[in-house]
Amino acid sequence: MIPFYLEIVERKVWYPELAVRYFQTFASQFISFRERDTTPVKDSLTLEAIAEYGRENHIDHLIRVAGELPAFFEKGRHDSMWDLAIHAPHRMADLYDLRFVVMIDEFQNLSHYVYTDKDKKNLDETIPGSYHELSESKIAPMLATGSAVGWLIEAVDTYLEAGRLSKRWMSPYLSDEEGLEAVYRYAAVYDEPITNETAVFLNMLCFADPYFIACAMRSSCPGRDLTTLDGVARVVDFETGNERAELSQEWESWLDRSLTRINERHAKKILLYMTRLADEQFTPKILKERLALTISEEEIHQKLEMLRKAELIHAARTEYRYYALKDGTFYLLLKQRFKDQLAELDPDAELGIQEELARVKREKHSLQGKLNDLAGRFAEIQLEMCHTAK
Repeated sequence: MIPFYLEIVERKVWYPELAVRYFQTFASQFISFRERDTTPVKDSLTLEAIAEYGRENHIDHLIRVAGELPAFFEKGRHDSMWDLAIHAPHRMADLYDLRFVVMIDEFQNLSHYVYTDKDKKNLDETIPGSYHELSESKIAPMLATGSAVGWLIEAVDTYLEAGRLSKRWMSPYLSDEEGLEAVYRYAAVYDEPITNETAVFLNMLCFADPYFIACAMRSSCPGRDLTTLDGVARVVDFETGNERAELSQEWESWLDRSLTRINERHAKKILLYMTRLADEQFTPKILKERLALTISEEEIHQKLEMLRKAELIHAARTEYRYYALKDGTFYLLLKQRFKDQLAELDPDAELGIQEELARVKREKHSLQGKLNDLAGRFAEIQLEMCHTAK
């Protein structure tokens, strides 16, 4: 099974240019796999180099596509360019008795960033429909992934209907024990001093999120010190509240894109209120009354649907009921970024990491209990890492 991976980046792109990049990436990865050489993956081959490889190795389809893409461009046959490019894995598999797996990451961006004109003013939201037939290929099966799950599902359901792609959700979180193991392993990788006590505390504040843990380990927080509870709190506070921190930058970039697409101040107010009360379910009527919104219940429902599609809230099975994401990292970042707005909605809201630190110190016996329960497992992890290092 030969892997082909392509990420659809969040940048406006002209249709024929994407077609050329698509084929160059595919052919380069195919050649890399065939030759067991990573160079073509690191630096994609030109169409001329791909054609030359095809001639030297008697792979006529590489020669044909590499030649037809510029010919079609000259004739303005941009649709034909795209069709030729995306069908290349399936046709190569069919012609040469091969098997590919086609992995399109951030698949939903095909509906948001691909333009049919050179000036990039005419967006074509139907591009995902190009894969209608290809998504059922048995010789070049397709895996579509995306971080904006709501928009990904919308694109798949709209243009690849009839169950052509099965849906699978992945949780970013580990169990408590797995998270603690991640803390120790990242500490070893980054050569970052920690203690058993601070390992447990860091895992708690990071909600056993491996990316959050990694950000804390390599944080640019001044005076970073993960050997004390206060030091851990400062690092986590920095990562969730400082605009220069890696975690904060990544999440705020995603949040900004999502809220910009929704583009409505009422939606932001609804999101903050629902996130603060994550254990409750809300209807448009409840939100209208509690937040004194001046828009109709139908308009509130539309905002809720936009938030749901952006994967910022969830819909309950009961019609017209919604609830917030139970995502600790997301809530923590919202608390840091929108402190003033949250305080207006709920003056009693606890804002910041220091409250969590104070709570943990008050319940230190509970923390010690967790340490005692997992001490044996820690020893196994450290012994395993020691053997690996040797």
